[in-house]
Amino acid sequence: FAQVLTSLSGKVPQLFRRRWGERAWTTTFVGEGGDDNGGLYYEALAEMVEELQCPAEHVPLLQQTPNTRHEIGEGQGKWMLRPGAPEEACVFLGMLMGLSIRTGAYLPFDLLRGFWAPLVGEARGLSDVLEMDCLQRGTQMLEADQRALRAVYRGLEQVIPAHLLQLWTWRDLQERVCGVATIDVVVLKRNTEYEGGCSATTPVVLYLWEALETMSNRERQQFLRFV
Repeated sequence: FAQVLTSLSGKVPQLFRRRWGERAWTTTFVGEGGDDNGGLYYEALAEMVEELQCPAEHVPLLQQTPNTRHEIGEGQGKWMLRPGAPEEACVFLGMLMGLSIRTGAYLPFDLLRGFWAPLVGEARGLSDVLEMDCLQRGTQMLEADQRALRAVYRGLEQVIPAHLLQLWTWRDLQERVCGVATIDVVVLKRNTEYEGGCSATTPVVLYLWEALETMSNRERQQFLRFV
């Protein structure tokens, strides 16, 4: 994330205003072979999310919820904006989210409702506090992350018209950025196109579907990230 932020610092928002399926840049992994026909680009996006959602805190942008750290209440396993997060990084995060919405290059974040709701004009309340910190110190956190959230919104609205954001619910925005969390094999089959003489009844294709049906949802996400 930090490398891409530095490389693209100062770039105009038009770089992120791509059409569906387009890439905003070409990716090269230093010391690794391979041409970027899409796979390296999507891998880099996924790795940026993993870097931001890393407890080691390499980039001071997100943090685990107190409920996660205390292993209590709702919101465990979720992430939230770090109060005092660098403004430039927050703006860039918003622009990446806009890029994801425009191109379909999903960013699999595990962020609280309290992150998404203000971006579409929805209020936050007690349920958001309890999801963040059921010991109810969350009220102060809702105030502390306001500046960071405004910076994320500034980045997002440079790529997605602000009036369109107001038409969505927080869950609409979440799914447009992150994709649907559960991978349904039936839906995947229904939307698959076959080439090179293959069809839905080709033995190797049947083996593939059989393997996917035995995978966990996490493994299916990794498979789609690979392809």
